[in-house]
Amino acid sequence: MGLYPSVGAIFFFWLVCEVIILNYVAKVWREKFTKKKSSNTLHIFFIFLLLFVLALSFTDLSLVFVKDITPTDQKLAYQVVVDFYCTLYVLFESLITVYAAHIYRSTKYFFDGGSSDDRAVFVVQENKKLFYWLSIITMSFTAFYIFYHIFYIGAVNKNLLESVYIHTNFHFYFYICGFLWVVIDFIAAFFAYKFYRVMSINRDLFNEHAL
Repeated sequence: MGLYPSVGAIFFFWLVCEVIILNYVAKVWREKFTKKKSSNTLHIFFIFLLLFVLALSFTDLSLVFVKDITPTDQKLAYQVVVDFYCTLYVLFESLITVYAAHIYRSTKYFFDGGSSDDRAVFVVQENKKLFYWLSIITMSFTAFYIFYHIFYIGAVNKNLLESVYIHTNFHFYFYICGFLWVVIDFIAAFFAYKFYRVMSINRDLFNEHAL
């Protein structure tokens, strides 16, 4: 079920902000630390994702897949779309936090000293850890979203739950995502503060030697 235009616009704008930040920190990591150019593949993926989400927000896709749709089906379809948004917010915020943590660790290591070879080895190791954490987090949130809704929709269809129970469950998933989002935001803020402290202490050294 498509979202109300105002709600869809707000969700979409918020998601665009998350994508811009994620794309920026990924670009910083690739160009400043791994010394590689940013991949166009990632940009293309984000563009298609945003176009898909835009269509999901303003198109009643439930009518495409379900004939003679009932009010219960409409509520479920609406919930699946909103939960998809919430999951993307938490997922992207988690990925941003992972990048922020590795950028901080690598920056601190560079300023702590060591030869160029040691720095190169450290970045390679951090890049492997980064890929590992990005993969684990993405697969975990994707699996949670899919299996949660498979079991939930199955329970609704089997037990013929009323709209009030669907509404209650909608808030339950929303609260889970909201709690995770706040916790992850605090972690991201912690690494941002630590990065700021490192840059402040080593400001003169940074001006003399770019990363």
